[in-house]
Amino acid sequence: YNKEEPILRMLEAGALGYVLKSADNEEISEAINTVSEHKPYFCKEVTEKLTEIVSRNYQLPPDADLHFTDREKEIMRLICREFTSKEIAYSLNLSKRTVEGHRTRIMDKVGAKSIAGIITYAFRSGICTR
Repeated sequence: YNKEEPILRMLEAGALGYVLKSADNEEISEAINTVSEHKPYFCKEVTEKLTEIVSRNYQLPPDADLHFTDREKEIMRLICREFTSKEIAYSLNLSKRTVEGHRTRIMDKVGAKSIAGIITYAFRSGICTR
């Protein structure tokens, strides 16, 4: 489902990944591999819906004193634009592993358990504006 309520229930239940029934084999494989490494995976449609949900909420002060590097901010903006780690790596000429390391550090800084937490923080802090 690409509806708000099931997505929010899924996040509240602690799901580490979410793909739609319409996902192709490549996306399903990427999701399984990502989640099997205990990393979050959300398909683009769900990330878009989460972005929409978050953008309706209030904003935090810019950067909220967490001192993100320019690269971390750039990666957060790409995450908010629904880029996968693979796509971010390609667009920034980095390895996928390097992008995942940045993503993990961002999650630690904002106290996020999933990519949804990064998106929520990025919009509330003004790093992403849509």
